[in-house]
Amino acid sequence: MAKSKTTIFRQLLISVLVPVILLIGLLSLISFFNQKEQIEETRQESLELITQDIGSFLEFFDRTVLELEKGMTEEAKAYSAYLVDSVFRDTKHIKSANLDSIKKVIGMPSNQDIYVIDTNGVIINTTFKKDLGLDFFERGQYYVDHFNRIWQSQTFIEDRVSIEVATNTPKKYTYQSTRDTNYIIELGIYSDKAAAIVEHFVDRINGIPDKYDGVDSVTIYFGTDEFSSYYQQHPMPQHEYATAFETLQNHTPGEYEDIRNDITYTSAYRYIEMKSAHLHQGYVVRIVHNNMEEKALVNSAFMDFGFNLLVFALPIFILILWRAKVLSRPIVELVNKTDIIRKGKLNERVPVSGRNEISDLGEHFNSMIEQLQDSYESLEQKVEERTRELRHQKEIVEEFNQEIMDSINYAKRIQAAILPPDSQIKSCFEDIFVLYKPKDVVAGDFYWLEQSKDWTFIAAADCTGHGVPGAMVSVVCNNALNRAVREYNADTPGKVLDITTDLVIEQFEKSEDEVKDGMDISLCAINKDRTLLKWAGANNPLWIIRKTVSAETESSFELIEVKADKQPIGKYADRHPFTTHEIQIESGDFVILSTDGFPDQFGGPKGKKLKSKAFKELVLKICDKDSSKQKEILNDSFESWRGDLEQIDDVCVIGLRL
Repeated sequence: MAKSKTTIFRQLLISVLVPVILLIGLLSLISFFNQKEQIEETRQESLELITQDIGSFLEFFDRTVLELEKGMTEEAKAYSAYLVDSVFRDTKHIKSANLDSIKKVIGMPSNQDIYVIDTNGVIINTTFKKDLGLDFFERGQYYVDHFNRIWQSQTFIEDRVSIEVATNTPKKYTYQSTRDTNYIIELGIYSDKAAAIVEHFVDRINGIPDKYDGVDSVTIYFGTDEFSSYYQQHPMPQHEYATAFETLQNHTPGEYEDIRNDITYTSAYRYIEMKSAHLHQGYVVRIVHNNMEEKALVNSAFMDFGFNLLVFALPIFILILWRAKVLSRPIVELVNKTDIIRKGKLNERVPVSGRNEISDLGEHFNSMIEQLQDSYESLEQKVEERTRELRHQKEIVEEFNQEIMDSINYAKRIQAAILPPDSQIKSCFEDIFVLYKPKDVVAGDFYWLEQSKDWTFIAAADCTGHGVPGAMVSVVCNNALNRAVREYNADTPGKVLDITTDLVIEQFEKSEDEVKDGMDISLCAINKDRTLLKWAGANNPLWIIRKTVSAETESSFELIEVKADKQPIGKYADRHPFTTHEIQIESGDFVILSTDGFPDQFGGPKGKKLKSKAFKELVLKICDKDSSKQKEILNDSFESWRGDLEQIDDVCVIGLRL
């Protein structure tokens, strides 16, 4: 009898309730997809209407701005021709020329700017100081091609009114190559009328999202390797550059989806032609819309489905439940006991009565719980044993790790002992700093100071590797330098490096395995009268910053670089004697000895190397400050450039004023 009730209960659910639920779900799905298709069609129509609306307004905007630009172009063309043909016919002093004075002489208005761009695409002189040093070629191939066309054409070329990045203000730019094709004269012109037209244009574009549901923003970009826009506060996301660039190149629509806070934002890209442009390849329109309407539709579909279940399926379910009430009682009791056992009370058992499917289930369940209880007790014992083993292993690892750290810290004290103390350095040079930043606890870089009868030797050295291996090599190399001066009486930097190389090779050849380790170094020898400097280098150069005065310019500083021999201290196939350079010292000369750790550090906004050029500019900028301030600025600059990135190498920089 009980088995018959079980069969009836199951059949009622399968034959009545399940088909009703499936039918309700199918009708809800059909309704949902029909509405979703309508939403998608409406959205595509909106995108087309927005694109057409923008295209029509851009055509009017282009005609208006082009008409306004005619007068600006003629004026700029005259100034540009005068600058190229007269003022800068000879470009010898173009980099140091006072452009503000030239503007006044030729009568250029104050709201116009002059830029001088060299063949590397860098602004080397300008009346707009915020853009000095700007590198156009870093902005992409569009700018490279644009400037090459200017040099090749040798004619006046204008561009459309665009945005000046530094001030976020509309500005028109014109270009013309100097006659020797070594520079480009760029003029930048502000216009209040152009600004008013652009502002009206932006207001019109910013008002478009208010007309269409689901549209978050509409932005128009100038099409180059960099996408910029008029005033609009919607910079091009870096991860969407590829999609936007493909639209610009192929003139085909593109889309990019991004999910934020469980909302899908779709950026639709459309290309629109830009009339009479040279640098910009056209407009790219970015229309961002969201799926809030689809999410609302999903919620509505679930609510409709729930309402239909309540109206149709619930009464049927109540009827089936009522008919199966007698069967449900033992099932509820089984579930309650199961919950108690699930909470860890494995001594509990399910009561078994009668002879039906439920009683069979209870018997099997009780048997399974008994087996589980035995396994659990055995497993608990094994877990306790394993926990004790792991705790013991952890103690061993911690003890071993502490021994390693104690050894490394002791190695640090040993390495510190080979470095010259600050008191010794200050006794030799009054105005000097040493910036020493090991990558790890111990370092492969070191600085060295030694005095002979007539000379003071000072060096910045970079041994192979860093950390413990580099520190071990540094001890060998430091000892070799000391012996070269003290035992072998080497009196020139080149001779010191030759002997040091022999000693390092001799030391490493004692190993059964081939050792090619060694060091790069920049080594100075300065006589007691501070009138003569001798120097030799292995891969690392010498920089001398010297004050210069000319009739055309005020006092300034120049950086003199002395190249090193392209060979290391150590075993090298094409070895030759190191060259000793002699340099007459001038009062106020500032000497820089450095390893490659500072310029090789990755950092900045793009995570790239600082490089030697930027390092030179930095030391030139601070060369007139005292040594303590120089060290502070260099350290702060290094940490600011590195940011959150790991230091990749040891750093050693020595600066001294003679």
